[in-house]
Amino acid sequence: MLAVSEQLTNHIGWKGCEDKMSEFGDFISKRRLELNMTLRGFAKELGVSAPYLSDIEKGNREPNEKTLLDSLVRVLHLTPDEQNKLYDMAAAQKNELAKDVSEYVTENDMAKVALRTAKAKGATREDWERFIKDLEDKK
Repeated sequence: MLAVSEQLTNHIGWKGCEDKMSEFGDFISKRRLELNMTLRGFAKELGVSAPYLSDIEKGNREPNEKTLLDSLVRVLHLTPDEQNKLYDMAAAQKNELAKDVSEYVTENDMAKVALRTAKAKGATREDWERFIKDLEDKK
């Protein structure tokens, strides 16, 4: 897994929504081509139409459902870090929190308390890095 600073660096530099959509589409298109998959074959594996997938790759549409994102992860054989990047890029298109993170926060009351406490106390990047390191050290 990438270090916290490397994970955060992936988000720096995104300008507008069009750039975010293009970056997401470029990411999945590049990975599809690395796997020598045709657009039609890839679309069939995902259970979507080729024109819909083409629009996503070109940055003209955004994936709407977490199930599609999960299918992209599965079909593209993404690593955990690549999966996180995919979810983050998809969320950035809509200026939302990544679906996997929002689901976790929704299902875990203590996550809500922790986030609200961090917000109220003005938690810094260093605070979060220390918190993440503490969690990683628990393994």
